[in-house]
Parts: sequence; structure tokens; C-alpha cells
Amino acid sequence: MFRNPWQAFCRPQVVAAVDVEAEFDELAEEALLAPAQAVFEPVEHPALHPGRSASLSIDGQRIGVVGQLHPRWRQAYELTQTPVLFELDLDALLRRPVPAFAGVSRLQPVERDIAVIVSEAVTHEQLMAQVHSAQTQGLLRSAT
Repeated sequence: MFRNPWQAFCRPQVVAAVDVEAEFDELAEEALLAPAQAVFEPVEHPALHPGRSASLSIDGQRIGVVGQLHPRWRQAYELTQTPVLFELDLDALLRRPVPAFAGVSRLQPVERDIAVIVSEAVTHEQLMAQVHSAQTQGLLRSAT
């Protein structure tokens, strides 16, 4: 179980292996190993539940494992819920390139929904063509 640090008054939630795998993906993509892609493959590990564990590889190098605790250990320790465990190779993570500093923009990113009033004769495609052709100096990243 975990508690979201940003939501101090929320009830603790049960963590599933897919939650931990999602965190590994985010770690690989954004923080540590960009632009590498994390690959999960089934693995046998003595501490982990068979069929509910995976190895984590980046660029063909195995850097960790994740999965549910094996039932025999859960029963031996009389745990009411099945914990999710993971192990990471710290040396592999520390061999990553260090991100270069980029100055903070004076214009912070904002996500907003806007309403646009146009004639009924204007189609969505026409409106989107105008939006995407506008000179926004990089302020507009996406519009649908």
C-alpha cells in the first residue's frame, strides 16, 4: 500500500505490479535513460510469484526485476496482502548521461480548454487548420 504524498488525506491504495512497471517506464523515458525504452519480459525469481514477475531491460541490458512476492513467503510472514517487490541495478542507472541544463522559460506551460465561437459553416478541419497554421512562437504544442 502507498499514500500519494500530494494527497495527504487520501486513503492508502493497493499497489499492483503494473503500477510499479509504469513507474519504471516513466523513469526510463523521462528521468534517467531517455530516449531508451524499458522492456519487460517474464522471469523466474526465487522471491517472486511465478507468472507475476518480469525482468526490466534497457538497450538489451537487464537492470532489474519486478513482481509480486512469492505465495510461500507471503504465507510464512502472514501478510494479508501481496506486496510488490522490485530490484534495480544502481550501477546501470548511474551510467546514464546527465541531462544538460536548460533555462526556465518565463512563460510556464499551461494546459487550457478554450471555447471558440465560429459560424456553423466552419468545419472542425478548417478551424484546426487555422489553429495549427497560426504563428505561436512555440507556445502551442497541441490542439485537437
